[in-house]
Order: sequence, then C-alpha cells, then structure tokens
Amino acid sequence: MKEQCVITESGIPVYSYVNPYLHSFCLCLYVKAGAIYESESENGITHFFEHLAIRNIDCAMNGGLYPLLDRLGLSLGGATYKEFVQFSISGAQAHWQEAVELFCRLFDPICLSEREIAIERKRIKAEIRECDNPVTIARKTEVKVWKETS
Repeated sequence: MKEQCVITESGIPVYSYVNPYLHSFCLCLYVKAGAIYESESENGITHFFEHLAIRNIDCAMNGGLYPLLDRLGLSLGGATYKEFVQFSISGAQAHWQEAVELFCRLFDPICLSEREIAIERKRIKAEIRECDNPVTIARKTEVKVWKETS
C-alpha cells in the first residue's frame, strides 16, 4: 500500500493510494486557486466558481443530481480554501464508475441561466456574512493565521 503518482500528458500529477482493506473510495480534485491568487476586485470568484460547478451538474441533469447521489449513496462536495479549491466524491466501490462519470462533469461548460447564477450569488453572500461573524473561534483563528493577506 504505497502512494503512486502518474504524470499526465499535460503535466498534471495524479496521486493514488489503494487500500485493499477499505470498501469505499474517495476521489478528489485540487485546483490551484483561491483568495491568495485573486485581486481585490476578484475576491470571492473562486468560491463562486466552486458553487457554480456543482450547480451546473445538477442543472445539466434537470435537477437529478441529488436524487442520484442519494440513490447510489455517493457524497459530492466542494470546498474553497485560501490557496486551492477541492472537489470530492466518495462512496461504495460498487458505484465507482457512476461516481467517475459524475465527477468528470465538473469539466463541462457552465450553462446556467442568469436566474440560477443570481441564486448562487445570494447563497455565497450569505456564507460570507456567516464567515465574517467576528465572535466565532473559526473567524478569530482565520484572522490571526491569514493576517495581512487577501
């Protein structure tokens, strides 16, 4: 059980770690993006993209993404950090193929309507308001750690 790394033709490293004792998988994609790469006028665009990418999959499936995830017992999510965006999907090995097909849809062109983009914009703004609450331990820690960065 050793980590393996394969370099794709386009120079992207792909890491894998197989554990034969597990009966599940977790597939992750890390994209070098985030607040430390954004200008003041772009601040938040990475987080917004994370939301749009997943909403785009659901929209392309006519609202069928979440019922499919439920039916297959898969978990799909995204998270934005200061220096990267992470997308992940996990579940039982029996549904690996379906998971890979769904995950590849992250690379589909964004085809959302203005209404759907507006809904996501409101969701992001609500999350920002929650994160900016100065009394939470998470916010106090974040301010200390990321002091003097965007």
